[in-house]
Amino acid sequence: MNDSTNPETIRKRNKKKQETNEQRSKRLARERKLKWQKRARETEQQHEERLQSIREGRKRKKMTETNSDRENQKNRENQRR
Repeated sequence: MNDSTNPETIRKRNKKKQETNEQRSKRLARERKLKWQKRARETEQQHEERLQSIREGRKRKKMTETNSDRENQKNRENQRR
């Protein structure tokens, strides 16, 4: 790790690496529930802003993407199959 990585981030990352399958599935279920609740509470305007932000981020990423980035992505997709 580099020196600028937050120690809290490293702690959380290490904790996730050490969890069992059962702990992992419980954590993921908890995170899904929290995410669902958060989205259920958001207003229509907040929803549109979130979607717009996602679209802009994807567009920005695509515009700044290099050929080597595209190749790496394609390789990762092929390895998953």
